[in-house]
Amino acid sequence: MNYNLEAKYLSEWMKKHPGVYAMGDRAGLVSYLSGQKMIQLEGLVMDKNYLENINRQESLNFVLNNYNVDYYITAYAKRINQVVIKVMSHNLQRMRQ
Repeated sequence: MNYNLEAKYLSEWMKKHPGVYAMGDRAGLVSYLSGQKMIQLEGLVMDKNYLENINRQESLNFVLNNYNVDYYITAYAKRINQVVIKVMSHNLQRMRQ
């Protein structure tokens, strides 16, 4: 996989679907190219409250809701019986597109 090319394609899609995004691994380039607000799930550039959520081991859904995330992006989706497991929060209604 060519990550730079994938990041370009993803950022083009993101520009057509503005919102708050959350992504862990590989979020930096995607965030830069898209210009969209990005919640960096590894916590490298997040605020103190986010780091406290990690320390308390809060669920991903809890964190996504608290940061009003519209789209969750993963570079490594898992399949169980041909179904992609998605993490949903209240704000992820638009993810179905």
